[in-house]
Order: sequence, then structure tokens, then C-alpha cells
Amino acid sequence: MALIKCKRCERWVSDKASVCPGCGTPIDKRVICEECGEEYSYLLSSCPICGCPNESQTNKTESNNNFQSTRSSAESKENTSSYSLEQRVQDFLIFNQKYLPENELGYVASRLLNLTKSQIFDVECLPFRNVTAMYLVSIFLGVLGVDRFLLNDAKNGVYKLLLFIFSFLIIPGIILLVWWLKDIIRMDTMTREFNLQLLETACDYYAIS
Repeated sequence: MALIKCKRCERWVSDKASVCPGCGTPIDKRVICEECGEEYSYLLSSCPICGCPNESQTNKTESNNNFQSTRSSAESKENTSSYSLEQRVQDFLIFNQKYLPENELGYVASRLLNLTKSQIFDVECLPFRNVTAMYLVSIFLGVLGVDRFLLNDAKNGVYKLLLFIFSFLIIPGIILLVWWLKDIIRMDTMTREFNLQLLETACDYYAIS
């Protein structure tokens, strides 16, 4: 710490003080060289006589450098975090695009970018329905309404089951046959829309929590 001499009371005070503690006079920011005793302006980086470094300026420079270094480090971590989040979203879309509507991938990406990385990890654990598996279920068990139950459509699942029970009658049997074939044809779209709705529900939950 360098010392500054008050011009009024000639008391030695710290160069960090704004006023003299003895007389209250504003401090003229001048420092005394510890090597040769020369008095000079604190704005100089070194003594004009012997070249000894001005410690107050050195400490100030080091403080500024540390601040800039800390700020740069924080910005670097922020950029890395942002990149990691975007990369995770991209990886999620690459792996799960087979479960979601192709025309909604951009929308899905925008929803996921509003989540944290830990929340995206939870979304990755969602029980998405496999399109191929749902095709097989619809073909072999669709007449019983199992495909509808798996897509959380219990109402239509019950209707299909009732139609199957009364399928020995002509009209219910025809209705069930048409419905069964229609569901098989639309199963790809129905499954992807179910998975999208599942993801939207999770994103909405995290948005309000």
C-alpha cells in the first residue's frame, strides 16, 4: 500500500483514502516512491526518477485483469452451456424423430430449447410409443380396441370392444371391420401425434413449475 501526504496537515494517509482522516481535506492522489522517496502523481505507472513500479497502479491493473479474466471465463462457460443444450436438443431430435411427426420437428426443437438440460433428460425418458409396434398391435389386437387403449383413447377403445362383442350381428361387424382397417391405415399418424402430445404435456408442466 502506497502512502500519500496530506497537503494541509502533512499527515501520511493511505492512497486508497478519498479524504484525510485527520483534517478531512480531499486527498491529492500523489504517491511516494518507496525506493528513492520521490513524490509523483499516482496516475504514473512508475517513479519518474528511479523507475520503481507504482504499486497502486499495479494492483489496479491486476484487479482489472482478474475481472476481465473472470468475465471471459463466465462468458465461455455460458457459451459452452448454450452449445451443450443445443447439441442435446439436436441429438434428441435425431434419436426420436422416428416417434414424432416430421413436420413438427422444428416446433419440438423450439419447445425443448426453453428447458434445462436436466429437464430434457426427463423428456428423453418419456414412454414414446413405437410406430412399428403399434402397427402390429393394431393389426392383431385392434378389433379389441387395444391399440386405442395404448394411445390413451379409452373411450374409443371401449366402443371397439363393444362392437367386437356384438360383431356376430351384421351391422356392428361391418362397422368394426371398417374402423379396424381405418385405424391400421392411420396408425402411423396417430402414434406420432400421441407422442407429440406426450412431449407437449411434459414441456407445459416444466413451463409452469
